[in-house]
Amino acid sequence: MRKYDRWRHSVVQLLGERLGSQLLDIENVAATVVGMFDAGASNVEVADFIRSEEQHGHAVLTDEERLALVRDLHEAAAGD
Repeated sequence: MRKYDRWRHSVVQLLGERLGSQLLDIENVAATVVGMFDAGASNVEVADFIRSEEQHGHAVLTDEERLALVRDLHEAAAGD
């Protein structure tokens, strides 16, 4: 499995644990998150994207919870 595939898989798992069915297309969101990080997006930019994907833009997580999630998603790459 390639590095980005493993990273995307880890992101899918973390998103599923924290947001479950609150995301419309978790696979697509995960791929976008990995791509954003790879392109140099900041944690705040990724958090804003995730918020926009939560239940059609209705926030599920608090800002602090979302930023903690984003930090965990970014750190998932370090495990590869």
